[in-house]
Amino acid sequence: MPTHHILVVTGASGAGKTAAVRALEACAIERLRCFYFDSIGVPSAEVMDRDFGGGEQWQALATARTERLCGPRGQPELARNRMMAWAAYLRGQADALTLPVIDTTDLPIAQVAERLEVLARSLG
Repeated sequence: MPTHHILVVTGASGAGKTAAVRALEACAIERLRCFYFDSIGVPSAEVMDRDFGGGEQWQALATARTERLCGPRGQPELARNRMMAWAAYLRGQADALTLPVIDTTDLPIAQVAERLEVLARSLG
């Protein structure tokens, strides 16, 4: 009987969790199943061009935590000191429990997904 593992991706709002897990899911790893608790959605190419000036500009806005929360996600209340403290708490807990941490602060979603893929494959 195969061993089962659960990989939980957690972090504060706007950290890029959903986008990274969607990219991981696209890797089509055998027996990997991904489940989501929220999503920002992706606008059509026409909307990206009209409202954001193109796909790259939309992606830059959608993956910047404070800007994403204040803009497309429409939840500026989450871009406050309390949420930043929550992000710090989550990081501290992961460090205290010696859990793997992928710091998304300066990484594009593709690199975060690559690191998740390496981690997921190491479990299986």
